[in-house]
Amino acid sequence: MGYKFTYFPRPIITDIKTVFEATFVELSLCIICGILAYVSYGELLQIFLPFTIVALACLFLTIHNIYVMIKDIKENRAGKGG
Repeated sequence: MGYKFTYFPRPIITDIKTVFEATFVELSLCIICGILAYVSYGELLQIFLPFTIVALACLFLTIHNIYVMIKDIKENRAGKGG
């Protein structure tokens, strides 16, 4: 008897822990790219611009993930309390 292959991905169950981990990773990248942008500001303008763009994008994603986390927590509390 052969192995039965599944040709579709299984759904991933997400919870607040995965959102928190994504927020931590994006915040870490934001800090690292921000430091590299700050260091390269006076030296290399070609490196400063990409690091700044990536740092700002990671910062906005971090803010968005924090907003989603707070919204999910409030929805869970409202659902359990009512």
